[in-house]
Amino acid sequence: MNTKVYPLTKSAYEAFRSRESHPKKILVVDDEASIRQILSTRLSMIGYDVITAADGEEALNTFRQAEPDLLVLDVMMPKLDGYGVCQKLRTSSDVPIIMLTADSAHGHGVQSFGVVGQSFGRSLFPLRNFAAGVGIHIRLASR
Repeated sequence: MNTKVYPLTKSAYEAFRSRESHPKKILVVDDEASIRQILSTRLSMIGYDVITAADGEEALNTFRQAEPDLLVLDVMMPKLDGYGVCQKLRTSSDVPIIMLTADSAHGHGVQSFGVVGQSFGRSLFPLRNFAAGVGIHIRLASR
């Protein structure tokens, strides 16, 4: 198995170096195990504590137990989709949320739920840009 390791961009490295002394906790939610693995590996490599969930209902339960600092959330999932998770979380939390979507048309509805974050087409985003975006959202939420 060949594994490519991509160097961090300058902004991702700065985000990593400027974080507080304790690692921030990130909840990665996607129904595809391979996507969860890729994202959790990359985020762990740059120093975040990563927990995962496979669907919307599991995400809500895990969120309540783990109290993460940021949520990476797939839009299209079984049981409860990403928009449903956002609606439920926004009643009690303002945690930053980065939405993942394979369909660029879904990105237009993200702001309507007051979601703090941005939408990435999952097959298109470079992991180092994703990692930099995570760092930016963590820093903004800490202010």
